[in-house]
Amino acid sequence: MSRRAEFSRYIPHPKEPGILAIEIGPWFAPIFPKKEGYPCLVLDLYDRKTLQERAERDPYIPRERIPDIEEVDLVGSASEIAEIVAAHYPLSSFAYIISSHNFEHLPNPIRFLQGCAKVLKPGGYPLDGPTRCTHLF
Repeated sequence: MSRRAEFSRYIPHPKEPGILAIEIGPWFAPIFPKKEGYPCLVLDLYDRKTLQERAERDPYIPRERIPDIEEVDLVGSASEIAEIVAAHYPLSSFAYIISSHNFEHLPNPIRFLQGCAKVLKPGGYPLDGPTRCTHLF
C-alpha cells in the first residue's frame, strides 16, 4: 500500500474545501502535493530554493524529481511547529499534520507532539509514517 493510500484511510476527502493540512518535510515526494489540488501547507527547515540546491548536489536524488520539491509555506524546525504556525495562522485550525519519515529525526519529538496539539483543531489528527525498520539489533 502506498503512503498516500495509508494516510488516506484517515483523511476521507483530502481535497475537500476547508480541510487544511500541514505536511512536514516532504522533500521531493509530498504525500498530498499542492500541484494535484490538495490544500496542504509545507513546513520544512529550508525554503524551496535551498532544498532544490541541496537536491542538485545530492547524487542520490533523481534529477527528474527536483521539480517535485514544492514551495515551502512555513520555514523552521518541526519541533517548533506551534510557534511557526502561530506567526502566520490561527492555532487550532488545521485538520491534519502529515509526517512521513520525519519523526525519527526530530530533535525534540515531545515538543513536536505538544505543538501539534496546539495547531490541530478539535478532532484533528497528527499522522505519522515512520521509516519501516527491517533490521533487528
